[in-house]
Order: sequence, then C-alpha cells, then structure tokens
Amino acid sequence: MPRDTVFAFPSLPGASLYPSAVVMAAYIDSHPELVEGKVCVELGAGAGLTAIVAALAGRWYSTVTHTVCEVDKG
Repeated sequence: MPRDTVFAFPSLPGASLYPSAVVMAAYIDSHPELVEGKVCVELGAGAGLTAIVAALAGRWYSTVTHTVCEVDKG
C-alpha cells in the first residue's frame, strides 16, 4: 500500500482513499458555492469521495470515473 494512502483495499480497484481526496472534499464542504448548480466531473476518482461530497453540496450533475489499466510489458 502506498505511504500516502489513507485507506485502501489493494484487491479492489478504485477502492483507495488518498489524503488529497480528503482535503478536496473538506474544501468543497466548506465552500459549497463552488459546485452549487454546476456540472462536475471527477476523473480517476478512486473511492469517489470528492464527487460524493460535491453531490451533497448541491451540484447539478456529476460524472465519476475510475479505470484500471494494465499495460502489456511483453
């Protein structure tokens, strides 16, 4: 598990919560006017914490994505 991971399930892709997500979620929670009535897109969302907080803060629409890509090194 990476040192900067707050919470992770290594066997579940996208199930990691990083400190930056916690900080961004707290900021959106403190300043809901930033997302109120807006379209929000979160790319590489992991667990999607910031998108969830944005949804609760009154965003108009949100899209959340997280893709796990494997590179063929052969």
